[in-house]
Amino acid sequence: MEHVSGRNSQVVLYGLRDMRLLITTQVLDSDDPHLGFFHEWVAEFAKHCEKVSVVCLKEGRHSLPQNVRVFSLGKEKRTASSISYAWRLLQVSIAERNSYDAVFVHMNPEYLVVCGWFWKLWNKKTSLWYAHKSVTLKLRIALLFTDKVFSVTKESFGMRTSKLEPMGHGVDMERFKPQQKAHADRLRLISVGRIAESKHLKEMLPVVSELLRRGEKPLLTFVGGAGTAAEEQYSRELIGDIERMGLRDSVVLYGPAAHVAIPELFQQHDVFLNFGTTGNMDKAGFEPLVSGLPLVTTNEAFRSLLTPYGLYVEGNNPTRVADAILHAREVSMEPLTTYVRENHSLQKLVPKIVEALT
Repeated sequence: MEHVSGRNSQVVLYGLRDMRLLITTQVLDSDDPHLGFFHEWVAEFAKHCEKVSVVCLKEGRHSLPQNVRVFSLGKEKRTASSISYAWRLLQVSIAERNSYDAVFVHMNPEYLVVCGWFWKLWNKKTSLWYAHKSVTLKLRIALLFTDKVFSVTKESFGMRTSKLEPMGHGVDMERFKPQQKAHADRLRLISVGRIAESKHLKEMLPVVSELLRRGEKPLLTFVGGAGTAAEEQYSRELIGDIERMGLRDSVVLYGPAAHVAIPELFQQHDVFLNFGTTGNMDKAGFEPLVSGLPLVTTNEAFRSLLTPYGLYVEGNNPTRVADAILHAREVSMEPLTTYVRENHSLQKLVPKIVEALT
C-alpha cells in the first residue's frame, strides 16, 4: 500500500481502497456515442476500490482493470421484457451479495425500485446518481431506499431532499485536454449530441447563413444520430432545411461517433455550438471547454459562467450568435479550462463518491 503521512490520512486512504462497490448502469460500451463516457467512470472507480462489480442492461466493448467484473442483463443479445431484466438484476444482486459493500446506481432509479428492498435488508450503503429535473414515481420510490443522492448541482435534481450531495460533472481530464490546433482555411464549427428537436439544431442554420453573408467560410458539423421515430423525422426536416437554405456545402451530418473519438474531433474544430434549453449545465458543454475549444451557447445554465467571456447569447438571434463565434477565436480558454478542472473533474468526483459511501 502507498505510504501517506499522518494517521487520519492513512484511515481515509485505506477506507477508499477497501471499498467493494456494485455499480448499475444502462450501457457499458466505450464505443457508445451517448453513454460511452461511463466506461471512463468505471475505470476511475476501479482505482479507488478493492473490487468493482458492474451490472449493465447492455454490454459492449470495454477494457477495464482486473478488479472489475461485468454482468450484463442481456439486452445486447436479445430484446426481452422489463420483467426479465428485473429478474436477472435480482439474480445477480442476490448471488453476489457477499461481494459488495455499497451500491452506486447511475441514472436509473428503477434499479433501486427492484432491488432497494434487498440492499437495505442486507445493510448495503446505497446511492443514486441522477442529473435530471424530471420527477417520476420511480424516482420517488427510489429515494426511499437510497442513502445518498448525487447530482451535478442542487438545481440539476428536481426534488428537495436532505440526501442530496452536489458533486459537479465527471469530465475525464486524462482524455480531454488542450492541444495545439492545426490552422484551417475554414471556420469549423461543431455540435455534438442527438439529432433531436430539443437540441435546436435547425436554429443553427441561420447562423451559418449569417457567417456566409459576412464573407466567412463556415463549416458546421453535426455529430450524432437519431434514435427514435421522432428524431428520425426531425433529421429529415433538418436535411430539408439545409437543402432549402442552400447550405449543402456548409453543413455536414457526420453521424454518431464513439465517445473515444470525440477528443480528436474537438481538435479539428474552432468553436463548439450548443443551443440546448435544458437549464442544466450539460457535461457535453464542459468537455470542449477543458479541451480548449470555445463553447458558444444559448443555454441559460451557462449564463453566469460564459457571459464574462462573451460566449453566452440570450436567445437564438443569428446576428448575436455570429458575433460570439467570431469573438470566440480571440478568447483565452485557460481560465475556463482551469474552472472545469477544479470543479468538474472525474478524477476528483469519483474519490468524493467513494468516500461518501464508506
